[in-house]
Amino acid sequence: MASADAAALGIGVCVLAAPEIAVGAVLIIGAVVVAAAIQEALDAYEFRQLYPEETRAVPETQVAIHSSLPKRKPQPQPSSGWDALVDGKNFDGLQGATRMLWEVKTNDIETYSPFVRQAELQKQVDEAKRERALAEACGFQFSIGVRTEAHKKLLEALLPDFNIVLMTWC
Repeated sequence: MASADAAALGIGVCVLAAPEIAVGAVLIIGAVVVAAAIQEALDAYEFRQLYPEETRAVPETQVAIHSSLPKRKPQPQPSSGWDALVDGKNFDGLQGATRMLWEVKTNDIETYSPFVRQAELQKQVDEAKRERALAEACGFQFSIGVRTEAHKKLLEALLPDFNIVLMTWC
């Protein structure tokens, strides 16, 4: 018991001798609490449903498509950022406010041999057509992001009616 009293007295003397330590500790603890509250609010916002004024009406899909496909609503994937799972396809990005699904291509396709480049481009074209059809069936727009201008030009030549965006930062 004597050592506990001595420790408490030592801490009290330390705080009186150097009050900036106590103030600093309070500030650090306060900052951590505020940061945790902000993170919690951001996490809650990320997974909340949109308010009616944040959405816009989309045209109905064809009856045959609507009835033959299961109901699909993009679901944010907690472990993968803004990914969205639609009918078994995991899109790279979801912009809920603009109803846009994204697929991002990060390969250096211009460095591939001509044969491999052509095969990869054909694969990307086939995937893009399937992905856009899935997005549109759910009332979403679809965009493709690429890292290089060369990749963008190659895809634009093969997919002239697609929205292809240069994303040099990815």
